[in-house]
Amino acid sequence: METRFEHVLIGDIGGTNARFQLAKVTLLQSEPEIIHSENLRTQEFTTIDDCIRAFLKPYVGTPQYPKIACLGVAGPVDNNSAKMGNIDWGRFYGDELSKTLGIPVFKIINDFEAIGYAILKVDIKNDVIVLNQGQARENAPITVYGPGTGLGYCNLISTPFKKDENRYYVLPGEGGHVVAYAYTELEFEYLQFVKKTWPTQVEFENIQCGPAIPKLYEFFKNKRGVAKTKLEEEIPAFQSSDVLTYGMQQKCEVCVDALDLFLALNGREAGNGALRMLSRGGLYLVGNLFNYLGKYLSENKDNAFIRTYFERNNVVKEILENVPVFIVTKPELGLLGAFVESQRILADTTSEQA
Repeated sequence: METRFEHVLIGDIGGTNARFQLAKVTLLQSEPEIIHSENLRTQEFTTIDDCIRAFLKPYVGTPQYPKIACLGVAGPVDNNSAKMGNIDWGRFYGDELSKTLGIPVFKIINDFEAIGYAILKVDIKNDVIVLNQGQARENAPITVYGPGTGLGYCNLISTPFKKDENRYYVLPGEGGHVVAYAYTELEFEYLQFVKKTWPTQVEFENIQCGPAIPKLYEFFKNKRGVAKTKLEEEIPAFQSSDVLTYGMQQKCEVCVDALDLFLALNGREAGNGALRMLSRGGLYLVGNLFNYLGKYLSENKDNAFIRTYFERNNVVKEILENVPVFIVTKPELGLLGAFVESQRILADTTSEQA
């Protein structure tokens, strides 16, 4: 059982890029043995079938053609099918892809669900920045939180799989689409500012993710009555990352304000997520934004994220003090998570054949 392997198609597919790996997978690997990897532009293909075929074309009819596929996709997944929001591929089904592509087992999972499974391969000594040491409890729930283009949210729970083994399962969700609320007067002002230009109800991911950084900047620029900020004087065509940099370096008051509220909103909601699940196994913060802010957050212990994370009554604060909080620095979590799920598929098919 330990030496059995299969060739597996692993994928992480977003609205812009489809990242694929063809790998040799065994049950005991910590990472896949990659045979071939490639990033393809999703907009160049009219269907997901065509995109996968383009990657696998050199291996058709060879022993390396995959027997298992596991793809993490950016969009809600239901009953092994998905419809992505940022590309017009329609709804696609794992069972149909299995037949048309000749891959016996074809699993589709949400991209943030894949990131949840990747957390199981994270090395606490080497792959994280510690924001709160806490006291992790074995087999306790874990929460994964990541503001990027949208707000990713998932939880992991441990349930008995066999007599001698516990196994974590990811509970995917769409927490970023929960209707946003304001806690302070400043947050209420900001929420009203966003609502003026937003056609539908305002969700969490509309106010505290990457695309919200320009909104935060404009909100505080208007609030301060500034015609031209120092950032605009020095970098006329600035990007969101520049707003964060000037905020961290305290080079621009508007940027400092924007960074502070961005962190405050995320600190409170991340803490809420940890409380909802009593995530004594840890709160893992993922994505490029947290990696960009990691050094600043670890060196400035009184930052707004930590402040609002712990801003609770004494009983609840004590719970959160015991929850480890990590920024995950390990790259390509989506692909790694799809690999972890492919190992589980391999384990299940192996036990069925035993």
